[in-house]
Amino acid sequence: MKLKRCNLCGRLMAATPTNFSFYTNRRVKGTTTGLRGTCKKCMAERTARHSRANPGMVAARTARRRAAEAAAEGSYSAADISAIRRRLKDRCFYCGAPLNGKEKVEHMIPLSKGGSNRPTNLTLACRTCNLDKHSKTALEFFIWREERNLPIHHSNMNKLRKAKH
Repeated sequence: MKLKRCNLCGRLMAATPTNFSFYTNRRVKGTTTGLRGTCKKCMAERTARHSRANPGMVAARTARRRAAEAAAEGSYSAADISAIRRRLKDRCFYCGAPLNGKEKVEHMIPLSKGGSNRPTNLTLACRTCNLDKHSKTALEFFIWREERNLPIHHSNMNKLRKAKH
């Protein structure tokens, strides 16, 4: 197993997407150049410090998200989420990891791309998949994970591919 040292905390850990996020090549949209030099824990701490120091930016981002959710068609209830959880057997839609009730509600077609709040556009994801997906559609995210040899829930990906055609 390949090891990698975090540039901030100096800890040596497995060079995997569990410990390090992918670094995006901002000049070429949709490409990655490998794993970041900073571990996810240090990145989370840095983000938390930035959020505390810039409450206005956090409030603006939150307001934009709420406006997008309010403008999206449809709605869902706790019962809808429970039904999705049962259908997925409390596993992440994308990677199949157990959720243990700690899921994130995920829009398969993101609100930023015109997705709705209808239960048919919703699924459940683990925290890692939720954070990695950003504004990709579910199928784009499956392909993104597949290209990086990350675990994927093949039957869910195949259902999406069939529905697209």
